Amino acid sequence: MIAVDEKNDLKVDTDTPGGGPRSGMIQEINRTKYHGMVIGKIASAFHRVRVGTKIRDLAEALLENENIFALGVVDEADRVTGIVVRRDLFDILGKPFGRDLYTNKTVEKVMKPAVRFDAATNIFAVAEELAGTLNASVIGYYVLTGGGDVFAGVFSSKDLLICLSEMTRTDIELARRLQAGMVREEFMEGSPRFAVVGASSMAKGVGGDYYSIRRYDGVRRLLAVCDVSGKGIAASLVTAIIDGMLSIYDFSGGLRHFIIRLNEYIALTFQSERFVTGVFADFDEHSGEVVLYDLGHSYIFVYRDGRLSKITTKDDNIPLGIQRDILPRSARFTLQRDDLLIIITDGIIEQLNPGGEQYGIKRLAGKIQEFRHKGLKRIKDELFADIAGFRGREVQHDDMTMILLEYRN
Repeated sequence: MIAVDEKNDLKVDTDTPGGGPRSGMIQEINRTKYHGMVIGKIASAFHRVRVGTKIRDLAEALLENENIFALGVVDEADRVTGIVVRRDLFDILGKPFGRDLYTNKTVEKVMKPAVRFDAATNIFAVAEELAGTLNASVIGYYVLTGGGDVFAGVFSSKDLLICLSEMTRTDIELARRLQAGMVREEFMEGSPRFAVVGASSMAKGVGGDYYSIRRYDGVRRLLAVCDVSGKGIAASLVTAIIDGMLSIYDFSGGLRHFIIRLNEYIALTFQSERFVTGVFADFDEHSGEVVLYDLGHSYIFVYRDGRLSKITTKDDNIPLGIQRDILPRSARFTLQRDDLLIIITDGIIEQLNPGGEQYGIKRLAGKIQEFRHKGLKRIKDELFADIAGFRGREVQHDDMTMILLEYRN
């Protein structure tokens, strides 16, 4: 018979042949509430058994409690002396003559040394210490202790992996929300002189593409399209840095100085482990002049008179973050009436279909020509829809970002 007493101690009361009652042999301790990122929060088992307990009695009690997978072994002062793992105990008893050899002996003969952690230890410190064992095929069990090495519970490698996975999921969701605030799916702006649309579609929720369209001096606007190496949270951190610096920078010192400072910050912060290809353009809506810095990006086009032409800057600017000191060089050109400036990331033209073919520049040019006079939003929508149809069942391999600017003057 199983009963729970007023102290929440689990008791197993069964008479055994030739032995006394097993009342109170397996006990469940009261659970302590922990605050902060400490390992005690993830404990999943709170059962203990005292030294001197007969193996036979423990085995039969465990058979009646299928949800107990591991329990601490404690002395009379509740100090930890070892751990018993259910599967290991029954493996021993299931061997030839195992039951005959062990059942009349005490639990000390089968318990293992307990790998123990203070329940107030930081979860990440424990994860780092156990990193080499977390991917093992067999679940590991570890004992938690409180003051004076008193038993405080048991956690498993599975508990720790679930906890870390949930933290990662939460962090990714937070990063996704933050990035969505910085890199909008769509942005549109215009005046009688020009119209511009920016858009981005992330491949995995959190990505490394970034774009920005900002007015900073009357008729002047900054256009930026960046592609951070890698994906995930690390890449999103770089986009956050770019967005933050763009938000607070005083561009009266010039775009070139901004690029130098941004590169220095990324290089120092990420120690060349992340780099950024990018296009930064200073657009004058009155004159149509564009001052362009192409930092290893090169996906810049102008659609004019029914033809899509690639802009080549003939410079040797390297991506941001590779080395601390750079001297970026600019290129200049002037948009003509009805020109369409197009800046994209490689995820658009390099998207594959199920046959392994890339979307390519030719198909991009065809869609632009087809919808050139339907407005920039229509062009953007049709391009994304066509890419989705092109890839079919193939996954979106990379982030896709674009800025389309129509000069009307």
